[in-house]
Amino acid sequence: MYNKAKNIIILHNARFIARKLFRLLVVILLFYCLYIFSEKQNDFNKLLTKTDNKLLNLYEIIKKNTCKNIVINGVKYSDYKNIQNHINKYCSDKYENTKDLKVSIKKDVWIKDVKVLVKLPNNIIIDIVEYSPFALITNDGTIYKLVDEFGNLININQSDIIMFGYLLKIVGSGIEDYEINNLFNMLSIHHKVAKNISSVIRVGNRRWDVVFLNNIIVKMPEEDDNISEAWNIFNNITNITEILSDLKEIDIRNRDKVYLKYNNKTFKEITNL
Repeated sequence: MYNKAKNIIILHNARFIARKLFRLLVVILLFYCLYIFSEKQNDFNKLLTKTDNKLLNLYEIIKKNTCKNIVINGVKYSDYKNIQNHINKYCSDKYENTKDLKVSIKKDVWIKDVKVLVKLPNNIIIDIVEYSPFALITNDGTIYKLVDEFGNLININQSDIIMFGYLLKIVGSGIEDYEINNLFNMLSIHHKVAKNISSVIRVGNRRWDVVFLNNIIVKMPEEDDNISEAWNIFNNITNITEILSDLKEIDIRNRDKVYLKYNNKTFKEITNL
């Protein structure tokens, strides 16, 4: 009985020592794995660093080669020399990448969008999309602002506004962008008549008075389905020469009746146009 108990104790101790040894081996193996991983990671980091350096060198070589032939498209109003200066900064590594170049070029008030295309082996192409000036807009007839067909303001200096004196004048306050775009679309459709318009006046934020180069004023209806029909009526009127003689005003606010006012203050009513 004593021997049996003794054997059980010895077996228990052996198992305890075995578990301790196993745990020690696991810890040693874990530290070894961590050591190996650390060494491999250092080797991997060194490899990445070498690869990054090679890629950076390759990028610099490509950058220098592409800067040998630079093409700039789409410049009409924006500062061409300023664009070239930004490209020179990119080529001299003052700008890290083409994204920085695009952001810098786009700061020009005329530039709506920029596309930069690096075309290997030795070309860089800059496509400029500029705002297209449509009209001069004013509240009081003295200070004008330049707008495109979508109503976007083109913030050029007042001293440069005089260069665009030939454009359509839009007079009124609180004119929304969509109203300018609607006007642009309508004038584009009726471009033969539109080329003789000098200005348009926003009346009550509801409709337009159109002033022609010969000072004839056309009172247009409110901007609903009647506006297109009103322009067609006006087109028909302009084809009748005897009507236009000494004409001062055309009132097309009512689609069923058109009133003509002459300088001699005689009114005429026209129907069936």
